[in-house]
Amino acid sequence: SPLMCAPQQAVPNNHMNQIETEFNALASIYESNRLSSWYKAHAALVLNACTEHTNGKILDIGCGTGYLLRKLCQQNPRSLGVGIDIAHNMVREARNKATSDNIENVRFITGDWEEIDPSLHFKDNFNLILCSSSFHYFSRPLQSIEKIHALLAPGGVFILLERDKTQSLLTLVWDLVHRYLIKDHVVFYNESGLTDLCSKAGFDDVRVVERIKRYFWMNKFFTSLSLIQGIKQDTRGKF
Repeated sequence: SPLMCAPQQAVPNNHMNQIETEFNALASIYESNRLSSWYKAHAALVLNACTEHTNGKILDIGCGTGYLLRKLCQQNPRSLGVGIDIAHNMVREARNKATSDNIENVRFITGDWEEIDPSLHFKDNFNLILCSSSFHYFSRPLQSIEKIHALLAPGGVFILLERDKTQSLLTLVWDLVHRYLIKDHVVFYNESGLTDLCSKAGFDDVRVVERIKRYFWMNKFFTSLSLIQGIKQDTRGKF
């Protein structure tokens, strides 16, 4: 792939070890368990939002089994996709499923986005970068988005899908549980906090593309999601 150098595996940082173990265990059933329809619905929201930006080079951060990226590359054969996930079993599933579906314009690598050195993995910048339902795991959120901004080509688009605790008591409770009981680095954000982070990282035209607030949606009691888009200004001051 012209996007990738010789494959190298980034060393995960310590706080991600538990998350890595959890998702390695889930990999074989991730697209068929009780919550699979919920995550596939997330993918559908992202796919719908990026229809105008899919003919270039695409990076999916926290890709899991690659469901979103596989669908995107299958629908857009002129695109070239790369997925990265910290869980090696997820990456193995993603590769196997892409092979089974004869999707040749996609690659998957194992790595921790917060620790990875893009210069060791990617030769070119991306036109579209996605992060769907994985941003809350990052311990250094601003630096993570700044790295995304740096890796986008001028005029490139970043699409972020995350839970929004603004109107969700359940998400707020989980945020408090992680912060004060589990004491890990998982953080759930308000929508305004997510848009502020994107703006601070250098993105222009940061906006909420879609909000989802639904009860009993896809086997979840209540779902509160925000789909956010940011654009990297090009070198001529145009978008």
